[in-house]
Amino acid sequence: MRSAFVVLVVIILLAIFGPQTLYTVDETQLVVITRFGDVRDVHTSSGLKVKAPFIDSVNKFNRRLLRVDVPPSTLPDREKEFLVIDAYARYRIIDVRKFFEKLETP
Repeated sequence: MRSAFVVLVVIILLAIFGPQTLYTVDETQLVVITRFGDVRDVHTSSGLKVKAPFIDSVNKFNRRLLRVDVPPSTLPDREKEFLVIDAYARYRIIDVRKFFEKLETP
C-alpha cells in the first residue's frame, strides 16, 4: 500500500514538473534561457533540453533568413512630383545573446 502511494506521488510530481522542465529546440530556432530577466544560457543546436521549472523562461528566435517589409509611402520631391518609396530589409540573427540583450534594452 505504501509503495503504491509513493508511485502515485512520483507520477503526480512528474505530471506537474515534467512539462515545465523539458522543452524542444527546432532546427530553425535559436533559444535564449533567462532566469528572472538575466541571460543564463544560449542553445543553437536542436533537440530536447532541460531547464529549471517555474524559474527559467525560454525565448525562441528564428534562425532562418528573415524579411521586414515597410509599407509604401508617398513623398514629394523638389519638382512637386510624388515618389512612391517601397523598402524592405533582409536579416539573419548571428549572435542570439547580443540580439536578445539589445531587444530587451529600451
